[in-house]
Amino acid sequence: MIFEKYLQPFSQNWILLALLVMLPLASSLRAENCDSEAFNPCCGIPHNVTVACADLPYNFNPYNIPQLRQLFGTAMSNPWCPGYYYTELTPVVNLNTCEIGTITRRFEAYNPGAGWGETSTYLCEQVVTIAAHHNYEIRFPEDEIAYCSEPEPEDILLNEIGCDLLAVSVSDVNFAISGTACYKIFRTYRVLNWCEYDGFSQPIVVGRDEDCDGAPGDEAVWVLRRPTNVAYIDRTNSHTDNNPAAGQLQPSCGHSGVPGYWRSILLTTGYPEYTRRGFWQYTQHIKVADDVKPVISFQPPAPFCSLSSNIANGCPGLVEIPFTVTEECSNEVTVKVFYFPFNQPVPLTPANNIAAQVLLGTYPNYILRKSYPLGSHSFEVHVTDGCGNTNSKLIPFTVVDCKAPTPVCINGLSTRLMQMEPNTDADGDGDIDVAALAIWATDFIVSPSGDCTGPVRYSISRVGESANINQTGIVLTCADGDSVAVAIYAWDSANNPYAVQPNGSVGGPNYAHCVTYIRLLDAIAAPCPQPPPPPLTPVDLDGQVLTLNDSTVANVALLLSGGASDTIFTGVDGRYAFSDLPPALDYTLTPEKDGDDLNGLTTFDLVKLNMHLAGTSPFVSPYEYIAADMDASGVVDTADMEALKRLLLMMDTVIANNTSWRFVAANYVFADTANALAANFPESIALDSVIADQHNLDFRAIKIGDLNFTANPNLEGELAVRSALPGIAFLAQDVNLKIGATTKLSLDLPENGDYSSCQFALEMDEDALELLHIEGRDVQVAYHRVKAGLFTVIASGAQLNGLKLVLKAKADGGVSEHLRLVSAGVGAKAFTSTGEEAPLDLVFLPQNIRSGEVLLHANKPNPFRERTVIAFTLPEAMTATLYIQELNGRIVKRIEGAYEKGYHEILLQAEELGVEGVLIYTLQTPGAAKTGKMVVVRE
Repeated sequence: MIFEKYLQPFSQNWILLALLVMLPLASSLRAENCDSEAFNPCCGIPHNVTVACADLPYNFNPYNIPQLRQLFGTAMSNPWCPGYYYTELTPVVNLNTCEIGTITRRFEAYNPGAGWGETSTYLCEQVVTIAAHHNYEIRFPEDEIAYCSEPEPEDILLNEIGCDLLAVSVSDVNFAISGTACYKIFRTYRVLNWCEYDGFSQPIVVGRDEDCDGAPGDEAVWVLRRPTNVAYIDRTNSHTDNNPAAGQLQPSCGHSGVPGYWRSILLTTGYPEYTRRGFWQYTQHIKVADDVKPVISFQPPAPFCSLSSNIANGCPGLVEIPFTVTEECSNEVTVKVFYFPFNQPVPLTPANNIAAQVLLGTYPNYILRKSYPLGSHSFEVHVTDGCGNTNSKLIPFTVVDCKAPTPVCINGLSTRLMQMEPNTDADGDGDIDVAALAIWATDFIVSPSGDCTGPVRYSISRVGESANINQTGIVLTCADGDSVAVAIYAWDSANNPYAVQPNGSVGGPNYAHCVTYIRLLDAIAAPCPQPPPPPLTPVDLDGQVLTLNDSTVANVALLLSGGASDTIFTGVDGRYAFSDLPPALDYTLTPEKDGDDLNGLTTFDLVKLNMHLAGTSPFVSPYEYIAADMDASGVVDTADMEALKRLLLMMDTVIANNTSWRFVAANYVFADTANALAANFPESIALDSVIADQHNLDFRAIKIGDLNFTANPNLEGELAVRSALPGIAFLAQDVNLKIGATTKLSLDLPENGDYSSCQFALEMDEDALELLHIEGRDVQVAYHRVKAGLFTVIASGAQLNGLKLVLKAKADGGVSEHLRLVSAGVGAKAFTSTGEEAPLDLVFLPQNIRSGEVLLHANKPNPFRERTVIAFTLPEAMTATLYIQELNGRIVKRIEGAYEKGYHEILLQAEELGVEGVLIYTLQTPGAAKTGKMVVVRE
């Protein structure tokens, strides 16, 4: 044996001493295959060990050999085999993702020879078993209720105390309106412990009412998984804290009666939850509540005017009632509208919902708009929010007759006075009348007037006397002379609250009159004494025509009718005068102007009209309504917007069914802005029995289609094609194209601009390019091919950047060679959201332009007589100086300034240069100078 071989040289005492020394050490080691005959080395290793994963340090690394030695022991040479050494090899680790399994430590013991001339080795192993240790906590959150807001429920909480690997999944099921809830979410949490779950069993479901108080989800629920293979369902994360207390437990619903937790679940073999251990499920309820009804607000409308003569349809008038809806939770509302004719309710069925016919606008601003017959009616508006809350409001309204009957009189009547009895006061003036005659208003009516609110009554008054509805006749006497001018009034039976009565009061019947005369002959038996005729003095009529901006309007035709007929035109000062007219006669002055249909029309007018129709920015001036009524229909609607668009695109060149200018007597006051078109405003001035000069007979001129009143009333010939004022330009990168190739040419405006609409024309060589279409991002674009090679374009949007021309090449070459921006019809302009305008141009950037390069563009026009524009583009904000020089170097003009990044224009007047011929212009910037040539010519 090995011990005998080594111990023979020693005495018995030494052997005993060695045994006593080595016995304590050998008791902690495990010897493997210590065979002295084979000279194999021996080693002593620690015993196999089992340890819970939770007892390992936080930074445990199964490959860290010094840490393994510290935790599980150190191997050394077996004391029974002296002279041997050892080394520890890399361990074999067999742990799963939960750090559970085995670690096999491998040791190599070796004998360096000890005189025999060879080294012997031997491998031995220690097995370290890491056992599972399940200890974790899950807190499932309580239910959440949010009122008119996005819910922010608590999240699930996980606490891994032992050797566990928890994963959570969350799934939502949404439910629409339920009770007072706008919507509900059933949020299901599933928590899975990968270190414990068997991979296929169903989860353990945690109840929503574990405390059995009849209020599911009212508090959070804890699941406490402990190493003792018991899980506790608890109110807190401690099952020993006496919360819940004993008095809060309900044995009838499964509580064990042990205070500190609701119930416990055994997770050992033989219990039903064993196979489902490590898989937990709970459902939280999240509710968004809204029980507040939407609020409907409106101002009771004033009566609406009808100017219709359509008696068969009730003489309808346009009704336009704005209202607002306020909803606390969201702007998702459904609006229904029911019409109660003559305030007679109708069933509130889907068939009677007329919202599609009358409702305009979007949340929160709406307009009810449609024509309805004379009388008192009402709308009932129903609004339902996204949570099913409904409110309604009754909106009464009245349509009244504002159209006066139109009397048609015979043109004069000849008659004789009748002799009176002696001492007769025929007309009641206290004087004795020799002869007299009673004349009735109906004697002068050619045919009775039809009216929406009949019957029509007639009265008569001498011209110059106040009208009296009850004066159906007058008595003529010798005092009336041989000719009497009379006014015949027709009165309807309406109660128009806007009608101004003869006595100055407001409200009453509508009325109108015609003027005629009575020729009186002598009485049969007793002729009237003839007083000497009064002297006749000619009269003058004069006035002025102005725009709403007080600009004078020239070339307005003033038509004079009545006692005399004539036509004259206003001068450059807008004034007119009729002189030496016969006195004591009626006259009517009517202004007319037509022909400059495109004057003042811009895309900004189109934007204003669109905003009015959408209800986002209604008109505030009665003159805006007149200017917007393109087709003279008496109603501003989408047909007017289409007519304006066609004019801007030059699809039409004249305004259909209307003159280009309309006029209103300057002293006329509109009673109601919104009903300006229904007010029968005076477009002429009628004068009765003029016996003295009449001055200041002024008119206001309104250009049709010009909603911001910018028209130039005194343009001569065609509109200006190009404004020479400094403006802005689309910047486009020039592109070389081959036949058949297509490209999208981007048109970019300055970054610091606030331009929301524009209008221009494109002149194109259609032998070289084909315009496929124009597109824009968040921009409304329309274009029209006016003629070969000329396209008109209008565009509007929050920002105009993003316009792209889609072009196809018909010939090789650069796009800039065959395309340019020009003015046509209404001019090339861009407009800000406040209506400020800037002339518009198109500048092509060279293809080989370097980043940060200053660009000097060719002046336009060139050559020039009166003015030219020099443009340049800066890569960043900087100072720049423009020099204008003769060929001999003499500087004739110097312009210096600080400019922002982007495109700029400088206007040069020929007269300020004071020279003619070829000039050189140079743009000097820090670090660069650019030069061009221009030619000034004289006539």
